[in-house]
Amino acid sequence: LGLKGAYVIEMPTGSTADEVIDLASLCADLPEGTANVQLTFAAGQTYYLGNAVLPAVDNLLLTSTTTDEDLLPEVHFVSISLSTLMDDLNFEYLDLDFDGNNYIMVLSSYWASSIVFDGCHISNIGRTLVRPQSSDISIDLIQLNNCVLDVVGTNGYGMINMGSAANYITDIKITNCTMTAMGDQLMDLKAGVGTITMSDCTLYNGPNISKALSQIFRLDTAPESVVVSNTIISGSNRNSNMQPGYGDYTYLNFIDNNYLTSDVKHSRTYYNIVTLDLSAEELFEDPENGDFHIKQGAGFAAEGTAGDPRWY
Repeated sequence: LGLKGAYVIEMPTGSTADEVIDLASLCADLPEGTANVQLTFAAGQTYYLGNAVLPAVDNLLLTSTTTDEDLLPEVHFVSISLSTLMDDLNFEYLDLDFDGNNYIMVLSSYWASSIVFDGCHISNIGRTLVRPQSSDISIDLIQLNNCVLDVVGTNGYGMINMGSAANYITDIKITNCTMTAMGDQLMDLKAGVGTITMSDCTLYNGPNISKALSQIFRLDTAPESVVVSNTIISGSNRNSNMQPGYGDYTYLNFIDNNYLTSDVKHSRTYYNIVTLDLSAEELFEDPENGDFHIKQGAGFAAEGTAGDPRWY
């Protein structure tokens, strides 16, 4: 944990939804020339930051004092805005609750070359987590690694939404993640993308979600490559189709150790995926309550090699 050589700010406790932390004021007196800043949130504490404006530095890390998933700091945002072009923006081992707000990080005048969420719990987003929307944005990396995501995109748009055809993202990576109650699509990308990687993930949309996941990918421009591996896609998705793509994306291949439970409805082809004879309820211990350990005796041949490793 931590950002080497960073100026460290210990975040104050005691904020509420009505009395939020003013992050801009907190960071107003940084030493001249400060390039790297770390905002540290204490384990087991709750913080409210409202419409947070990030400090104008090159590299920023928002981090925890623990990696224990049961003790992650609970951090509430309405939105997150950048105040300069940044190199790296990282969120590490935080329980990020966005309280149903729609647009969390809209990038227009300013953006970061790399945006990474690592070890975070991310929940309650009405529309989108990251949305590049002006016409000249170029981002090297957007990554979610070792994260748990729940109730995202319930008002449409999807987790990552690129709003302008002139944008470009070199790499999008979703790795070692569990995703539940995801709405609309995971990605809605209207512009060019280099490589999309989704690996070692568990995706479950059950019968009681508020909005179905119509498709996993909506890609208006074909990316240079899409790699999906070691992933389990599951659930009845509110008794609705969960398509692999918005169209018949023949370049979207699920041959590399990917699995579809028998209750997933779809009318477009998941090319080369393995469809199980097991529903999500037959495969997992208790999917409706977020337990995705493989049920004893399920007979799943890829146990320990497919899905989010946190459930091995």
